[in-house]
Amino acid sequence: MFNMLNLSALIFAAVLPSTLGSTLNVLNNCGFEIYCGAAKNDGSSSPAVRVNGGGSTWQSPLAADDDNIGSVLKCANNLGLIQPFQMELALQNGHSWFDLSALDGDPFIGVSRHAEIAGQCVLDCPPGSVGCEWPVQPDCQTSEDAWLTLC
Repeated sequence: MFNMLNLSALIFAAVLPSTLGSTLNVLNNCGFEIYCGAAKNDGSSSPAVRVNGGGSTWQSPLAADDDNIGSVLKCANNLGLIQPFQMELALQNGHSWFDLSALDGDPFIGVSRHAEIAGQCVLDCPPGSVGCEWPVQPDCQTSEDAWLTLC
């Protein structure tokens, strides 16, 4: 019976996805502080937090789960997250779809905005550029974490 339980556990583990979710992260290389928060398509959200400049990072507490319920990282230059720049991520069957959205605002248009998932899917926005924003949306063959780097 002990061997049968071990075999069952191995079979169960083999059918689970290799990762249950992807986190959204921000790296602030700017010389100023920003504010970031998170939201999901299921209605949950997190309050805004300050992310200092000079290489500070923040990780969203709301992962994009492998269920196609997207997660959004919202960053702005104000605590109220008024007119935020967004990185949006959805994950299903080990595939990630992500984009950068200035639909609600783009307070960082004057600085470099770079987003990637494990170096496989990259969105690179030089200062002043909007060609990397929505509707550009890569389909990534990975469920690794997503990073937004400012400056």
